[in-house]
Amino acid sequence: MQGTGGSIPVPSGITTTFTYPTTITNNGGHYNTSTGIFTAPVSGSYLVCLTDYFANGTGYVGNFIQLSTGQNYYGFASTGPDVVVNNSKVVYLSAGDYINT
Repeated sequence: MQGTGGSIPVPSGITTTFTYPTTITNNGGHYNTSTGIFTAPVSGSYLVCLTDYFANGTGYVGNFIQLSTGQNYYGFASTGPDVVVNNSKVVYLSAGDYINT
């Protein structure tokens, strides 16, 4: 799945789920554009990549990959005028497990 987002202001100290209302690719339709959740159609290894851009943040900024199995993977960076946070993981999912970003 590949998606594009827009500009979403998030106040300091707030955690939010970003959804990608526009998907470029979503083979099989396993990414839900309303909830931001990808559900694994079959058991196997999946490559999950997040790249987020932050403008004029304060403190630290980050993203995380949250699995329905309870595992979380975090990416963080110090803030500045232009900050990019990358977070990539290969995860094993059983059919029906999901990823929330």
